[in-house]
Amino acid sequence: MKASRAVDGAGSTHVETKLFESLGIAHAVLSLIRDDAGDVRRVALVACNEPFVEQTSITVDVGDRFLREAFGVGARTALAEFVEAAQGDTKALSHYYTSSGRWFACYCRPSRDDRLTIVLIDVTAYRSDSALGLQREQAYRSFIEHLPMIAILRVTAPQPVSLFSAGSFREITGYGPEQGSSSETWLEIVHPDDLERVRTAGERLMSEPHHDSEIEYRIIRRDGDVRWVQSYDRHFTSDDGTMQIVQGLILDITDRKLQEQALQQANDRIQEQNQLLEQLARTDALTGLLNRRAMQEQLERELRLQSRGRGRFSVLLIDLDDFKGVNDRHGHRAGDRVLVHLAETLERQLRASDVCSRWGGEEFMVLFTGTSGEAALNVATKLRIWFAGHPAEIDDQTLAVTFTGGLVEATDGDAVDALFARADTALYQGKNAGRNRIVGIMSSGATVERA
Repeated sequence: MKASRAVDGAGSTHVETKLFESLGIAHAVLSLIRDDAGDVRRVALVACNEPFVEQTSITVDVGDRFLREAFGVGARTALAEFVEAAQGDTKALSHYYTSSGRWFACYCRPSRDDRLTIVLIDVTAYRSDSALGLQREQAYRSFIEHLPMIAILRVTAPQPVSLFSAGSFREITGYGPEQGSSSETWLEIVHPDDLERVRTAGERLMSEPHHDSEIEYRIIRRDGDVRWVQSYDRHFTSDDGTMQIVQGLILDITDRKLQEQALQQANDRIQEQNQLLEQLARTDALTGLLNRRAMQEQLERELRLQSRGRGRFSVLLIDLDDFKGVNDRHGHRAGDRVLVHLAETLERQLRASDVCSRWGGEEFMVLFTGTSGEAALNVATKLRIWFAGHPAEIDDQTLAVTFTGGLVEATDGDAVDALFARADTALYQGKNAGRNRIVGIMSSGATVERA
């Protein structure tokens, strides 16, 4: 059976899982199961990698039978040790797995939710032959030096000592391991923009026992290339309590950062395109004013505000006079220029708080916010006079055009359709009266004409 490669919620990172898998190191996640009184009664295996299955003969489907399957009569002792390990920091244990007849050095790292991440190193041969001790140390050092990352180990007390910086130091930095012999020499290659942040994190790590640190920053390689790294560091006390030790792993995450940046840029472009599409969906392509849909939303908003007693407003419906004749006599290009000229007039002559839209065809609508019908009628009259006196410029010619407007003041209980219907009625009263004029229907119901 193939073991699960997923390590869910136990504090192990995807980087750790891949690393242990590639190095053939057994790696698993255990879950402590408690009874109603809160006491741990069983330990379940919730995830493991293939080396774990191969070396222990235990598969992930054993679940909460893990202790019995792995340790047999030694299950009770193993349970007590796992419970103790879950209460502190990373702990090293020595376990004999009856399932495979092998001894393992077991490194336990507790996390939230009563889970333990464990890493097993097969030490069967070392336990049976003490003469292999030196070979074990040399093999461990070789293992560290060939890690696909940088490993550091420093003693901070009782006397500061830098033990080693190993792993893929030259591959990542372009420098020899001596560049990592101290915090000062390492800081020499940190990117200037990240230097203060890294220095502060390092000072805290060195000065605070039991402190864990994780930080991403940039370094400048010897060849000038800028690389992103991620550093995992922890400050802990030695087993005999005589030393304070800092250990750390530094990974090159440049490829991941480039992918994240590319994804962010793609998301930014999508957001910009969505905003553009939203704008296009609400804007008239020719005049740049709001379209009918967007204006309806504005009117509905104003009606809601008015229903809560937060102000009055008026609406002006404009229709260009004899616009069909303009198109017939001068062509549709001239007609488009007249439409744009009216839109420009509205934007320049009205207040910033007033909302202008192309309602459809040669019809335009203006929303006068916070304005009574009488005040809006005065503004609309001035606007009509200004527009009639300023012809549209088409190439080297000018074309004088007028408009007729129907103005209404919103009343309590109005709907958008009712507002438009009254404004349309007022507009066509103006058309029938001779055009180039404003007809207003006040909230009182009175009709006022301004020519």
